Amino acid sequence: CGSVDPSLVGFAVESLDKSVDQVMDDFNKRSGLKGMVDEDKNDGTLMGGKYDMRTLLQAQHDHPHAKLAVEMFVYRLAQHIASMMIALRGGTLDALVFTAGIGEHSAEIRQRTIDALRPIFPHLDELDPERNRTDGAQSNGILTKDYD
Repeated sequence: CGSVDPSLVGFAVESLDKSVDQVMDDFNKRSGLKGMVDEDKNDGTLMGGKYDMRTLLQAQHDHPHAKLAVEMFVYRLAQHIASMMIALRGGTLDALVFTAGIGEHSAEIRQRTIDALRPIFPHLDELDPERNRTDGAQSNGILTKDYD
């Protein structure tokens, strides 16, 4: 979950004694959330080999690597949203849409992301906490307060 300096591939090939294909395979299949909580790197018991956000959220209180993975995910998500909001150049944000599994089912990730953005975008205070706590699908994805 992040940007990679292109020279990292060459460095990894030389320092790890791997082929370009092996390094690319590592980037594509053993990095991101999985790379942060991989059992081979940790205590061998972390979450039974499951690396989806639901499992990480459940494990974050007992496993520091799971907690770090969630924190980094939220940080990077907020960072990407902020960069898109800056492109508005002071314009109004009409909607912030969280999609897929997290958008529909993870009030915690939505709330933590909004909390991370709030210091630089205070108008996000319009988030209705009760709507956010409900399943995004049940609220039709609308998380802000109603205005007449």
